[in-house]
Amino acid sequence: MTTYLNITDQLSEYEKNIRHFVSLLDSEKEFFRITPERILKSNQVIISRKGLEICGIAGLERKYFISLAYVLVKEKYQGTIIGARLQIKNIEESKKIKNIICGVIEEKNFKSITFNRKLGIQNIGQRGKLCYFGLPFNWKGNTLFYIIKVFFQLRNILDLVKH
Repeated sequence: MTTYLNITDQLSEYEKNIRHFVSLLDSEKEFFRITPERILKSNQVIISRKGLEICGIAGLERKYFISLAYVLVKEKYQGTIIGARLQIKNIEESKKIKNIICGVIEEKNFKSITFNRKLGIQNIGQRGKLCYFGLPFNWKGNTLFYIIKVFFQLRNILDLVKH
Protein backbone atom coordinates (compact mmCIF):
# COMPACT_ATOMS: atom_id res chain seq x y z
CA MET A 1 0.00 0.00 0.00
CA THR A 2 1.24 3.49 -0.88
CA THR A 3 1.02 6.26 1.72
CA TYR A 4 1.44 10.01 1.23
CA LEU A 5 2.86 12.06 4.09
CA ASN A 6 3.57 15.74 4.57
CA ILE A 7 6.97 15.61 6.30
CA THR A 8 7.70 19.35 6.25
CA ASP A 9 8.05 19.45 10.04
CA GLN A 10 10.11 16.22 10.16
CA LEU A 11 12.78 16.82 7.51
CA SER A 12 15.71 16.13 9.83
CA GLU A 13 14.27 12.69 10.60
CA TYR A 14 14.01 11.88 6.88
CA GLU A 15 17.32 13.44 5.76
CA LYS A 16 19.16 10.13 5.24
CA ASN A 17 16.25 8.67 3.23
CA ILE A 18 15.96 11.83 1.11
CA ARG A 19 19.69 11.74 0.33
CA HIS A 20 19.42 8.09 -0.72
CA PHE A 21 16.34 8.82 -2.86
CA VAL A 22 18.09 11.68 -4.71
CA SER A 23 21.19 9.52 -5.31
CA LEU A 24 18.99 7.14 -7.35
CA LEU A 25 17.60 9.82 -9.69
CA ASP A 26 18.80 10.19 -13.28
CA SER A 27 17.51 12.84 -15.69
CA GLU A 28 15.86 14.87 -12.92
CA LYS A 29 19.28 15.70 -11.50
CA GLU A 30 20.49 16.78 -14.96
CA PHE A 31 17.51 18.92 -16.01
CA PHE A 32 16.39 20.34 -12.70
CA ARG A 33 19.62 20.20 -10.68
CA ILE A 34 17.83 18.55 -7.77
CA THR A 35 19.96 18.04 -4.68
CA PRO A 36 19.13 16.76 -1.21
CA GLU A 37 19.94 20.24 0.12
CA ARG A 38 17.28 21.84 -2.09
CA ILE A 39 14.68 19.37 -0.85
CA LEU A 40 15.71 19.83 2.78
CA LYS A 41 15.38 23.63 2.43
CA SER A 42 11.93 23.39 0.82
CA ASN A 43 8.89 25.18 2.26
CA GLN A 44 6.87 21.99 1.91
CA VAL A 45 7.83 18.33 1.38
CA ILE A 46 5.47 15.42 0.77
CA ILE A 47 6.65 11.85 0.29
CA SER A 48 5.09 8.79 -1.24
CA ARG A 49 6.08 5.62 0.54
CA LYS A 50 5.64 1.87 0.06
CA GLY A 51 6.62 0.39 3.37
CA LEU A 52 9.86 2.14 4.31
CA GLU A 53 10.87 2.89 0.71
CA ILE A 54 10.37 6.43 -0.59
CA CYS A 55 8.87 6.14 -4.09
CA GLY A 56 8.47 9.83 -4.77
CA ILE A 57 8.84 13.30 -3.31
CA ALA A 58 6.86 16.46 -4.02
CA GLY A 59 7.34 19.87 -2.57
CA LEU A 60 7.69 23.62 -2.86
CA GLU A 61 10.92 25.53 -2.90
CA ARG A 62 11.32 29.30 -2.85
CA LYS A 63 13.16 30.74 -5.84
CA TYR A 64 13.34 34.51 -6.18
CA PHE A 65 9.83 35.63 -5.19
CA ILE A 66 7.87 32.55 -6.30
CA SER A 67 7.26 29.04 -5.04
CA LEU A 68 8.36 26.32 -7.44
CA ALA A 69 6.57 23.01 -7.18
CA TYR A 70 8.45 19.82 -7.92
CA VAL A 71 7.50 16.15 -8.18
CA LEU A 72 10.16 13.44 -8.35
CA VAL A 73 9.37 9.75 -8.77
CA LYS A 74 11.81 6.83 -8.82
CA GLU A 75 12.14 5.41 -12.31
CA LYS A 76 10.58 2.06 -11.41
CA TYR A 77 7.42 3.87 -10.22
CA GLN A 78 7.15 6.27 -13.17
CA GLY A 79 4.05 5.65 -15.25
CA THR A 80 2.07 4.66 -12.17
CA ILE A 81 -0.38 6.91 -10.36
CA ILE A 82 2.20 7.93 -7.72
CA GLY A 83 3.39 11.12 -9.47
CA ALA A 84 -0.17 12.27 -10.12
CA ARG A 85 -1.23 11.69 -6.52
CA LEU A 86 1.87 13.48 -5.23
CA GLN A 87 1.06 16.48 -7.43
CA ILE A 88 -2.56 16.58 -6.25
CA LYS A 89 -1.45 16.38 -2.61
CA ASN A 90 1.19 19.07 -3.24
CA ILE A 91 -1.46 21.39 -4.72
CA GLU A 92 -3.94 20.72 -1.87
CA GLU A 93 -1.31 21.56 0.75
CA SER A 94 -0.03 24.56 -1.23
CA LYS A 95 -3.47 26.20 -1.34
CA LYS A 96 -3.28 26.56 2.44
CA ILE A 97 -0.04 28.58 2.41
CA LYS A 98 0.51 30.13 -1.06
CA ASN A 99 -1.17 32.42 -3.60
CA ILE A 100 0.44 30.75 -6.62
CA ILE A 101 2.80 27.90 -7.41
CA CYS A 102 4.91 27.51 -10.53
CA GLY A 103 6.59 24.50 -12.05
CA VAL A 104 8.85 23.28 -14.82
CA ILE A 105 8.29 20.19 -16.96
CA GLU A 106 10.48 18.70 -19.70
CA GLU A 107 8.87 19.38 -23.10
CA LYS A 108 8.91 15.66 -23.98
CA ASN A 109 6.98 14.70 -20.83
CA PHE A 110 3.58 14.88 -22.54
CA LYS A 111 1.80 12.82 -19.86
CA SER A 112 2.83 15.23 -17.13
CA ILE A 113 1.98 18.32 -19.18
CA THR A 114 -1.47 16.93 -20.10
CA PHE A 115 -2.21 15.86 -16.52
CA ASN A 116 -1.15 19.20 -15.06
CA ARG A 117 -3.29 21.12 -17.54
CA LYS A 118 -6.28 19.03 -16.40
CA LEU A 119 -5.51 20.24 -12.87
CA GLY A 120 -5.80 23.84 -14.09
CA ILE A 121 -2.12 24.62 -14.40
CA GLN A 122 -1.58 27.36 -16.99
CA ASN A 123 1.25 27.80 -19.47
CA ILE A 124 3.76 30.60 -18.83
CA GLY A 125 6.15 29.81 -21.67
CA GLN A 126 9.03 27.66 -22.86
CA ARG A 127 12.82 28.05 -22.78
CA GLY A 128 14.92 25.40 -24.42
CA LYS A 129 13.61 21.96 -23.53
CA LEU A 130 11.68 23.16 -20.47
CA CYS A 131 8.04 24.29 -20.22
CA TYR A 132 7.09 26.68 -17.41
CA PHE A 133 3.66 26.64 -15.76
CA GLY A 134 1.76 28.42 -13.03
CA LEU A 135 -1.28 27.69 -10.88
CA PRO A 136 -2.83 30.70 -9.16
CA PHE A 137 -5.12 30.02 -6.19
CA ASN A 138 -6.68 33.47 -5.69
CA TRP A 139 -6.69 37.04 -7.06
CA LYS A 140 -3.19 37.73 -5.72
CA GLY A 141 -2.03 34.56 -7.44
CA ASN A 142 -3.69 35.62 -10.70
CA THR A 143 -1.96 39.00 -10.54
CA LEU A 144 1.42 37.36 -9.89
CA PHE A 145 0.79 34.89 -12.71
CA TYR A 146 0.36 37.67 -15.27
CA ILE A 147 3.38 39.58 -13.96
CA ILE A 148 5.50 36.41 -14.21
CA LYS A 149 4.18 35.75 -17.71
CA VAL A 150 5.11 39.28 -18.85
CA PHE A 151 8.61 39.02 -17.36
CA PHE A 152 9.05 35.62 -18.98
CA GLN A 153 8.15 37.04 -22.41
CA LEU A 154 10.48 40.02 -21.86
CA ARG A 155 13.31 37.63 -21.03
CA ASN A 156 12.67 35.71 -24.25
CA ILE A 157 12.74 38.96 -26.24
CA LEU A 158 16.02 39.96 -24.60
CA ASP A 159 17.46 36.55 -25.49
CA LEU A 160 16.51 37.12 -29.14
CA VAL A 161 18.13 40.56 -29.13
CA LYS A 162 21.37 39.11 -27.71
CA HIS A 163 21.62 36.58 -30.51
